[in-house]
Amino acid sequence: MPKFYTAALTALGVSILISCERAAQPVPKASQIAPQPAPGQPASDQRVSINAESEEPADSVDLPNDSLVVPDTAGADFTSEDLTDVKKTLEAGLDLDQFTASGPSTPYGKACRFFDTTSVRRYSADDIRFAYVRPRLIKIAFAGDDHYVRTVNATAEITRIALFQRGADGKWHGNVKVTRDTLSILVSSSVADTTWLVCEKPAHLNGWNSDGSLKPYSAWLPVRAMDTEKMGVVWDDQFNTSKLARLADSVSRLPVHYIVEGNPEPRVPIVYKDICQYEGCAFGEWLTCDTARVLTEPKSMARTAFVLKRGDRFTAVTADMHVMQAGMVVFKRNVKIQGEGSRYFFTPADTLYPLMYGSEGGGIWYFRGKEAGGDFFFGNGDPDDVGRYADRGYDLVRPIKSEWWVRVRAKDGREGWFMPGDNIYGRQPHYEPMPDKCPAKKAN
Repeated sequence: MPKFYTAALTALGVSILISCERAAQPVPKASQIAPQPAPGQPASDQRVSINAESEEPADSVDLPNDSLVVPDTAGADFTSEDLTDVKKTLEAGLDLDQFTASGPSTPYGKACRFFDTTSVRRYSADDIRFAYVRPRLIKIAFAGDDHYVRTVNATAEITRIALFQRGADGKWHGNVKVTRDTLSILVSSSVADTTWLVCEKPAHLNGWNSDGSLKPYSAWLPVRAMDTEKMGVVWDDQFNTSKLARLADSVSRLPVHYIVEGNPEPRVPIVYKDICQYEGCAFGEWLTCDTARVLTEPKSMARTAFVLKRGDRFTAVTADMHVMQAGMVVFKRNVKIQGEGSRYFFTPADTLYPLMYGSEGGGIWYFRGKEAGGDFFFGNGDPDDVGRYADRGYDLVRPIKSEWWVRVRAKDGREGWFMPGDNIYGRQPHYEPMPDKCPAKKAN
């Protein structure tokens, strides 16, 4: 039985909501979709404030107040007062180092042990800077003392909006990518002192070796908008500091319970089996009123199996939809969409990838690494829809490219594949009765 869109949407349809994930306790996420500005497209054009009562999805989950994980290692060497002081020090530094912040930034590079400049951890040689917003402490762990210095390992969750790395040309190159990430920070204090200070450099964990040992950390130093101007950043995808600042401003205003994820593009081609395109489509007897070359495989370079001539009737057995390029929808501001029975909330950090339009305003899309069914509020994903909805805060900036291959059987039993053109009758019998013969060709 062919998969009409209504069946596919029933199977895949879910409300697309940005879910909550508790630190150190991952939970299954809702169907996902996430955003980055499309190449050549501007970030948010305006400042947007969020009204939690009107913009918040009804079944979103608030972060618990006790979302900070503190291992039970505290004692006489690390008191509750120490925990409070460490938390204040870290939160103050994280707030000052956001891309949108101004004023003095947190100094980094101080040795954790005042008597020894040897680094506490191993760092890779990578020279990396990064921009972030929405910091949140998720773990504070007392690492002990050596009779002179007490050390704390802390982990913060951030919404990373860009990375900056030095190229072979010696220049800083900026790569915009909005995603949730984590940062490791060291804090130390003299045993004889209660002053806690951030030491060494913020770092990014690079995973583990096969023997279970940690790979060297990458030192990640935060930059703010004012820093990128001094660095003379070379931007990719026609981006610039001003556009990044607008994007950061919109993302930073999101409520804490909205999780911003990385959103990779789907790998193509994607093949959907047994798809009868168009509303009312049906396989069965069709009529061609033009010459049609039928191939041995559903590939444009395949060999010819046979040729259907004008007036030939044949059987359409099944069909596959080959998605060669996903569409792309970007969001220029925080947008709430009231769909047909579903509500969606998108931000400038989101990118939606339409895959296949079905019928009655719905289809299949790709969001945050997963396929889902939903409303095509941006049109059918065709070239004609590009640029049509820019005034609504979102826009289709790239159309879907796909090929619909139908497997046919001729009267003599031969079978093959072709992509039907306009002069095929019988595809929509409910709307278009099969003619007894081909209509007369129009005279030139």
